Amino acid sequence: MGPLLLVAGLVSGFIFFYLYTRIYLSPLFLYVEKILTDPGAERLKQEMVNEVKKVATSLPQDSPMITYASRASSLSVNDSLNVIANLLYQTGGYLTATELGNKLTATPAVKLSRYWFLMAVAYGQKHHYLPNDASPDERRIARDAVLHAARKAVELSEAAKRALKNLTDPTSIDNDLQDFEDDPDFNGIVD
Repeated sequence: MGPLLLVAGLVSGFIFFYLYTRIYLSPLFLYVEKILTDPGAERLKQEMVNEVKKVATSLPQDSPMITYASRASSLSVNDSLNVIANLLYQTGGYLTATELGNKLTATPAVKLSRYWFLMAVAYGQKHHYLPNDASPDERRIARDAVLHAARKAVELSEAAKRALKNLTDPTSIDNDLQDFEDDPDFNGIVD
């Protein structure tokens, strides 16, 4: 009877721990791997979700991504970046985009080249639309923000160089960085 109980205990223990690993631990490992390989998939904290939803609600609901962001109960970092990208096509949207983008610095968004690319574009628009009577300090701060964001975007992805460079053509429709066409520091980053 003793050896039978020993063998039955070993078999049932093996089956229990095998099932525990497959049912409980495998999804956890998969979740951790997903977060480590794609930081944009991580969910935002609820206060940030509310902020993004509020901004998304104010945008035209002609894009499925914006409609989703305005109605979803939880959002990812990529969802918030989609909202920022849409803001950049709205009149004066760069102000809200920079504000929302600055709030995302406490999230995994800072690990994404797309985040820094969008911040460079937003600050490029801000630099371009500064009034003629803006102080030199205001212009310097906006320029430094563009250079910092562009540098970070390029550090994270070489493809950002060409994308940023394409935005400096003043004759293009997307010319958000036109003020930096002849800027030697900016060209040093994207060349």
